[in-house]
Amino acid sequence: MGAPDRYVGHILGERYRLNQRVGAGGFGSVYLSEHVTLKRRFAIKVLSRQLDMDPRFVKRFEREAQLTASLEHPNIVQVTDFGQDDLMGSWFAMEYLQGEDLQQHIARVGRLNGAAAVRLMRQIVDAFVYAHRQGVIHRDVKSANVFLLSSDAVTDHAKVLDFGIARVLEAFEDEDGGEAKLTKTGTVMGSPAYMAPEQALGLDVDHRTDIYSLGIVLYE
Repeated sequence: MGAPDRYVGHILGERYRLNQRVGAGGFGSVYLSEHVTLKRRFAIKVLSRQLDMDPRFVKRFEREAQLTASLEHPNIVQVTDFGQDDLMGSWFAMEYLQGEDLQQHIARVGRLNGAAAVRLMRQIVDAFVYAHRQGVIHRDVKSANVFLLSSDAVTDHAKVLDFGIARVLEAFEDEDGGEAKLTKTGTVMGSPAYMAPEQALGLDVDHRTDIYSLGIVLYE
């Protein structure tokens, strides 16, 4: 058994008590939390302390929160809050989802039959049609970034997660010169097994990059 997480029990923003770490990766950790007043559960994503020392990553993390919060769609995870904490650094709050991601689901029960796959993909594609109409491309479409709210029913409700490396086609400007400084041509970001060729080569990408990756998810 590993050492206990020293942040469990900490209260972020004077309102979110961290109860359990439920995920971790290169960019940070995700905690199951409870709002101390509303007694409602949320998922809190916290940027790693090492990356929180770099203003570029802090800006990208804040941009992820802003982007996701701007996308109001039943098949996209909702971001509800953002803040800075003296102990833990940058964080944002998301709706808490119960279930499993599509990658876990496939590993547990095997591939879906054709009809079930189509029903699920209709929801996922609908989310991306909406995001693309808002000028947002995800750039990290994969089965691990699709969450199924009910892991056993064939009519699982899907939510698209993790807009951490998303790109706005019509970049908004900020005091540092805009989105272009955060995402430059020649920078390869994403998951190699799902990448479109132009993305793997570090070339400019657009909505078709997500469509290519969605095709791989459907095949998977």
